[in-house]
Amino acid sequence: MEFASGVSNAVSIGTLFAAIAGCGYDLFLVLTKKFNSEGGLALIWYFMLFGIIYLFIPFYKEEIVIPNDSSMPSLIALAILPTIGGFYCTTKALTFLEANKVQLLELTEPLFATLFSYIFLREVISNIEFLGAFLILFAIYISEYKLKKENNFSKNKRRGVIEK
Repeated sequence: MEFASGVSNAVSIGTLFAAIAGCGYDLFLVLTKKFNSEGGLALIWYFMLFGIIYLFIPFYKEEIVIPNDSSMPSLIALAILPTIGGFYCTTKALTFLEANKVQLLELTEPLFATLFSYIFLREVISNIEFLGAFLILFAIYISEYKLKKENNFSKNKRRGVIEK
């Protein structure tokens, strides 16, 4: 597959930014669990305040643009449903589960995004997307299988049962 010269640079820069965002998100999950932060609305408001301050700098530098009235319902829906709602569910999940399990379950996000884009936007799912979905599900299965096997081993070890 050939790209125009600018496209390959954009893809590699996009990949870099996605990797940085993923590392930041993973760090957030671990630190939230380490410091026993209670998931809830208070935590969301603190992070929203941080986000407003953090994003104001590029917003101001690039010139302030106010969205038109017709786009406001869509922007509000995007802010409330996937962003705040997803963040709330993630922080709440961290109070009940280990960070690695929360992250593992959130690996299904691309699967659901692909499925919803097929249902609601009538986008065609390509072979590479099917392969990606399979690999994600396989990784989740392997990880859960490994966790169950380790848990069974530690239970048997505590009981004095030795498996051969």
